[in-house]
Amino acid sequence: PQAYDDYLRGMQELEDPDDPQAADRAADRFGVALARDPGFALAWAGRARALLRIHLRDRRPEALRSATQAADEAVRLAPDLMEALVARSEIDRVTGRTDRAIADLKRVIARRPNWDEACVQLAATYRDAGRLAEAEHWFRRAVELRPDYWRNWNSLGSLLRRRGDYAGARAAFEQVVRLVPDKNRGYELLAALDKILAPAPRTD
Repeated sequence: PQAYDDYLRGMQELEDPDDPQAADRAADRFGVALARDPGFALAWAGRARALLRIHLRDRRPEALRSATQAADEAVRLAPDLMEALVARSEIDRVTGRTDRAIADLKRVIARRPNWDEACVQLAATYRDAGRLAEAEHWFRRAVELRPDYWRNWNSLGSLLRRRGDYAGARAAFEQVVRLVPDKNRGYELLAALDKILAPAPRTD
């Protein structure tokens, strides 16, 4: 039970969008869980995701290697654990193994069709592969499944902004502000959108 409590605390750390060190604390918390129970596949999956965020923040190859090892260990320990497959798919997306990422995520969704996280990860994989219409479909599915979760609106809004649907992006970012008014993320997204839409200064 204590290892599971440490795992839950690690997942809570990953939720903080304002603290750049949250991923480090999450990785440490998952490490504590694994020190208690080295066979705890969920904690390996969580640690993989935390280390991947550290890599994306710092571009540290050693963090990516450690993330890959953690995800592989999670899948080795529990080949059918959906959280393990999702963690591995995130790393595959970053490292260019798009086909395996999509296959893993479709496998997860077939087994658990109402899990919004799997839909978000599949959408992100399609997005990074340049398949934006498919990405939008799955981001919208995630919002439909869990409309009270700010990260789903954040992901959808960012994709709509990329596709030039600025009205849709604004509506999504406004949902982020509504759901987490104490966090900076939604306000920053709206400000960035306003900057894109601001008229160019006159030169005459």
